Amino acid sequence: MGTPTTCEYADPAGTGDVHQDTTTGLAFWRKSTNTPTFTNGFDHWALTEQGITYWTGSTVDPPVAAPGTAGAGFSAFAGLWAGHGRVLEIGGDGAAFISYRTYRVCGQEPPPCDTVNANQVSVGGHIAVQLNSASPTEAVGSILSSSDPEYPVGTSASFVLDPLDAINVQFGGATFGNFCGARSPVAYCGA
Repeated sequence: MGTPTTCEYADPAGTGDVHQDTTTGLAFWRKSTNTPTFTNGFDHWALTEQGITYWTGSTVDPPVAAPGTAGAGFSAFAGLWAGHGRVLEIGGDGAAFISYRTYRVCGQEPPPCDTVNANQVSVGGHIAVQLNSASPTEAVGSILSSSDPEYPVGTSASFVLDPLDAINVQFGGATFGNFCGARSPVAYCGA
């Protein structure tokens, strides 16, 4: 979501929504649906009853899940997972979002890059994935959006659960990294 660049303010259109500009887009709360949402203008993320929901385009509100589809097959994967310099959030609908440090500094190296301001680091790597199917130990899908040309849109994605409460993420058959759950051993997914 980036760093706030404004205080919260009422939607100038008078909808009752509350907006806040950030360095990467707009965070807002929809009064009509009680939904916190973020957009960069094209990509959208919202916290819904199904978990984090992702969609693209000009529609402000998230798509409505078809009855009986929310959480189908992805419950073992849903939640917040972390590794050194990276975070993975998977919703019950199979929408997955990875934010990660690129360890490249904006202004000194080409994008994607991390922004450093007053000793605060804003990560520059962002990947959105839609998982389409899952077994008890593996979910597969593809990249929907990416800030990094090394991981282009359409690349296959595989998320494999391991016995140590971690997910190994692969893009195009190459390992991206491990993301640990709360029961993973200390330092299993990085420093």
